[in-house]
Amino acid sequence: MKPIEDQDHYEVLELPYSARLEDIKRAYPIVRAAYEEESLATYSLFGPDESELIRERIDVAYRVLTDDDARRVYDEKIGIEAGYTSSETAIAVDSEPSEASVEIVSALDALDEMDDLEDEESGDWDGPMLRRARMRRGIEIDQISDITKINPTYLRAIEESAYHDLPAAVYTRGFVIAYSRTIGVDPQSAGRSFMAKFEEARSEGRRSRLLSLRR
Repeated sequence: MKPIEDQDHYEVLELPYSARLEDIKRAYPIVRAAYEEESLATYSLFGPDESELIRERIDVAYRVLTDDDARRVYDEKIGIEAGYTSSETAIAVDSEPSEASVEIVSALDALDEMDDLEDEESGDWDGPMLRRARMRRGIEIDQISDITKINPTYLRAIEESAYHDLPAAVYTRGFVIAYSRTIGVDPQSAGRSFMAKFEEARSEGRRSRLLSLRR
């Protein structure tokens, strides 16, 4: 399953592109409930902040897909044809979207971009943040591998913060710096932040192994 930041609005709500309005209204509370703070299904997988961001992403998807004009603008943006009709209001596929609906989608996009910029300016880099930065720039993993000569397996491990799947610190630091430089991110900031998390994860792993040996 793709990370939620890589999913389109339909994937977020677990809906087909042909979903009707009533399908969207039915799916929204079910999907959102899975990420509420009291949800037993996800409390061990996501922290409170991450769950809140996911709920906000679900809310944005719902707002766009339940507005006929905004949905048509969004569909055009992601390159799909409207293959649905609303049971409450018929959607005229050949009509021009209203100025208000264009503004809705534009405003939501602007908010997403502001959040992305705030993430980058924070300088607190981890794997998912690097992946989002790469995708915003339209760069593929294979392109980074071709430029840096780093095995794509290691590049994906970096993006997934899979610290225990990465090589020794000296090599990982070089990989992160090369990756960051290739996608246009401050390599020193990204390297310093990522490696702090890398060392913390490795230290916790060593402590866990020592404790298991003493038992």
